Amino acid sequence: MIGNGGGAPVAVGDLIEGPAAVIESTAPLSAVIETLGDLGIGLVVVMNDGAVAGVISERDVVWALAQGADPDEIWAGDVMTRDLMTVEPSTSIHDAAVVMRDQHVR
Repeated sequence: MIGNGGGAPVAVGDLIEGPAAVIESTAPLSAVIETLGDLGIGLVVVMNDGAVAGVISERDVVWALAQGADPDEIWAGDVMTRDLMTVEPSTSIHDAAVVMRDQHVR
């Protein structure tokens, strides 16, 4: 098992480097693309009325564009993945990887 130098398992929370990038569900896809590029990241959290509504990954963006979406005329809420799977920050990265494998998360 991967450790943190002291033999203890590394938790998901140990790998988090700051707050997640967020965007409103009413933002155009072009704003999502700009955010991903500016921050050099592959995923943003989509908010709706102050609550997490979903996420948009680079893969979601590619899919929308491949379907012919105009990035200025389609909204984050239309492209986001809604069915989220989460783990607690205290979850070991091994256990998180098992969940991802079992649920076919890429």
